[in-house]
Amino acid sequence: MESHSKCSERVPSQHATRAVSQKKRVRGVGISSHIAFLVSVFLFFLPIKAFSSSISDLISGLDVSNVDGGAAFIEQAADPAITDLGLVDSIADVYQTGDGNTSEIDQAGSNALVFVQQQGDGNIASIHQASLGDGSDDAIMLFQIGYGNDATLSSSGYGNRILAKQVGLGNLSNIEQDGISNLALQIQDGVGNDASITQLGNQHIATVSQNQADNIASILQDGFQNEAHVSQMGSGNQAYITQAGDGVIPDPTVPEHSHGHGNAHRPNNGHHYLHCHGPQHACETGEDIIVANQFNFAEIEQDGIENLGSIVQHGESNTAGIYQYGTNEADIFQNGIGNLAQVLQSGSGNLAEITQNGVGNEAEISQLGSNNAGSVVQIGDGHSVSVFQTGNGNNFSIIQD
Repeated sequence: MESHSKCSERVPSQHATRAVSQKKRVRGVGISSHIAFLVSVFLFFLPIKAFSSSISDLISGLDVSNVDGGAAFIEQAADPAITDLGLVDSIADVYQTGDGNTSEIDQAGSNALVFVQQQGDGNIASIHQASLGDGSDDAIMLFQIGYGNDATLSSSGYGNRILAKQVGLGNLSNIEQDGISNLALQIQDGVGNDASITQLGNQHIATVSQNQADNIASILQDGFQNEAHVSQMGSGNQAYITQAGDGVIPDPTVPEHSHGHGNAHRPNNGHHYLHCHGPQHACETGEDIIVANQFNFAEIEQDGIENLGSIVQHGESNTAGIYQYGTNEADIFQNGIGNLAQVLQSGSGNLAEITQNGVGNEAEISQLGSNNAGSVVQIGDGHSVSVFQTGNGNNFSIIQD
């Protein structure tokens, strides 16, 4: 089924034209160029053993340089078997310039790197790194330039990499990794921005870019090989991405009654919900099919004031993108396999909601104007909806089952 709604023929605004030109941008095209640059620089310096053939002799475990009134506290617990295995010790470098900067580093394991640079006054860094396994090649790098920035970075497992950069005043950064070969990047430039990334599982990628003031971004990933990106320009924007929880593909012979955000209210038929983890496909449980959370992609880009975007994905190979210019609100919920959803909004007061349960559904909403509202609910497989609104005060609702 194809559904189209067009409410006026007015000339699009500059922001509207920009939004239309960015249609079909999901799969990462909207990532800021400076993030891509930092990724390349960050990866260039890995693996850790490539720093020097005798890095443990050159740096002797840690290096601290203080200029003017900073404080650095470093605790390292090495594995006694490091020497026998021929691995390098963990490395912690701290460089501070200014007054009242504080760095606390706790390292355990081997073949890991922590690098902190603080320039300004009153910046705070708290870092925990637990490297497990032989030749783990873990790395955490933090740059704080300005005043009163605060970063808490934690990594447990092996092959995990964190890069955070804070420029400005009072920015808050939090990153937590627990698993294998995860990558997290945060770039903050402005005042009072708040960014959080949590990665549980293996081989996730997450990036956050925040510019100007009082933006909030949160990414939660659990499972295997999920990817998420947030880019915020302006002030007071909020972006939330959740890629966690196994997907549930219902048995079509069992009736459903949808209640909000596509969560199915189903009679208790004694279903046994097997939780699937790691790189695998759907696990049958007798009636419903439970799909491991993996290979999902989500992206939110916001440019304006007080935009709100939320993406929740359960299952496998779902793709979602939200692009907001102005002051708008959008919500995408996907549960299943191979669903695609995209929302583009330019203007103010627009509201869009997409809920998809099943396999291979596609939904696209474009809103150019003000105070438009739309909702798409698709339950089942292979549904397709495309809606285009221009003007003000338009409303639509589409349900496909």
